Amino acid sequence: MRTLERRAARVVEARAGELAAAYGQVLPGVRVEVEGGDVVLSGRGLAGRVLDEPALRDPAGLVR
Repeated sequence: MRTLERRAARVVEARAGELAAAYGQVLPGVRVEVEGGDVVLSGRGLAGRVLDEPALRDPAGLVR
């Protein structure tokens, strides 16, 4: 079970990394980081904001 959990965590981190890269391109001047599978924005008054709006979570259409 531990192996499955670790594998799932790696997949979540990889997908979040893809989203972070997409946000970095879509929102210039905004720093995008991945923290525990969450995409966190900072800069331009967004300090530490975690994306939780479903419409904003996937600007590049990476999640299907």
